[in-house]
Amino acid sequence: MNGPHLQFREFLDSHEEWIAVHRDGSIFALRSHEMEFEDSGHGALFGFLDRKGYVTWRLEAVEIEERRAVLDLSRRFGSVSETLELIPRAAAEELGADVREARLAAANEIGDAVKRAFGGMKLKRVVMNRPNARFARIILDGGGLGENGILADVSGTGTPERLITAAVLWKNRIDKSRSSTIPKIWILARRGKLAATKRLHACLFAPFRKSIGILATGSRDGNGSFEIKPAGGMRFEKLWNGPAPGLGESKRMDHTSDSRRIAELDPLSVDHLFAKNGITLRYKGLSFARFRELHGYDRCWFGVEKDRELLGEENLHELENLFGSLREYRRHDSPNKQHLYYQAAPEAWLESILRKDVKKLDRNLVLSPVYNQFRTSRDRIDLLALSETGRLVIIELKVSNDTSMVFQAVDYWRRIEHQRRNGVLSSAGLFGERKIEDVPAMIYLAAPALCFGSDVDSLVNAVRKDIRIVRFELNEDWRREVKVVKVSS
Repeated sequence: MNGPHLQFREFLDSHEEWIAVHRDGSIFALRSHEMEFEDSGHGALFGFLDRKGYVTWRLEAVEIEERRAVLDLSRRFGSVSETLELIPRAAAEELGADVREARLAAANEIGDAVKRAFGGMKLKRVVMNRPNARFARIILDGGGLGENGILADVSGTGTPERLITAAVLWKNRIDKSRSSTIPKIWILARRGKLAATKRLHACLFAPFRKSIGILATGSRDGNGSFEIKPAGGMRFEKLWNGPAPGLGESKRMDHTSDSRRIAELDPLSVDHLFAKNGITLRYKGLSFARFRELHGYDRCWFGVEKDRELLGEENLHELENLFGSLREYRRHDSPNKQHLYYQAAPEAWLESILRKDVKKLDRNLVLSPVYNQFRTSRDRIDLLALSETGRLVIIELKVSNDTSMVFQAVDYWRRIEHQRRNGVLSSAGLFGERKIEDVPAMIYLAAPALCFGSDVDSLVNAVRKDIRIVRFELNEDWRREVKVVKVSS
């Protein structure tokens, strides 16, 4: 065993619990007995247990620093590579403390910038949200002018939907508190997210628009300080100015003989999504094969999540094995409900059920046979339907408790409504001969009953009253059969 490998062995033996970080940023916990390291002299192998089961990799290189080890891994004769970072759990907790300290320092810097922008204010306190300290609530005291609250994203990862959600929830807590004297909350919008934040802010109910304002950050000056100033709001009517984006389906790729043949293996479980550059096949919502045209030839990549291979005669049996495993584990009575194929993409699974029969949710709905083959947003799964009266219905699906679901749906509604008002949806003939009624679209929030937290009603009440939102509580065992337990509006 060479020097670096011996050092790695000693490093592994030094702790019992570990945090592992993949190249794509996914994180999982490991214990020492769930990892194996072998060095035969002809090559080192490192195996560990992750969501896909036990996987063995060839260890190409290892770099050990004070509190972590970075592994360069490969398998399948080098055609698949991975970088894995191993951090002892105790060290990970220390790193987490460092991150929280850095975010607290950023919050205090923001407080100082706001004091400069609003003369006479004093920094009263800074509170980091729990459990991840991504947002900071900064309280400024203006003496006789009262207090002001600043909500700031100190992680750089917050979306406008989450910021608006956090601001509304903070306002609701202030309103319920007898001791609070904060008349207004300001959302600090970073450059690049200001316009989206203002558009979502315009969709708030009037009392919330009045009590929640927006601050914009400028660039840093020569001393390293940055400017903060009120950004002003956006009128609701201005949301529809300018051309609406098209659907972009005209350049779609048609089914290939291979994609059609695979889909026909289990037509009740396999569906497809068209995109500008190809077709994606999904098994109960989980993507497993992607067809693309490359240099004039149709190519297929198969696999789940990041582990994909180019299909050829030599590995056709691997695609067959993958399909067999999907049939085995991605079903409501799976023999292993901890398996990746059961756990992955649950919202897409629910979407695939309703895509085939949306009347399970509402008997009065008809899905667009065209629109729902396309993604209008990279990070959400939604369906677009039409009621019997011709009113558009946007269906937002969740299978876990997510307080931002209300304003995610409102933002999606805004984009769909822009397309409707500009005639994009009508001219596309999304529902065949059915006509889209000239009234604002509705929002359906659908999720298992326990996924609707206690804050959902108060968040819905913070939305403009002409944006109608209906809540559908589903049964917890929706994988077996979707049933509506309760409807609230």
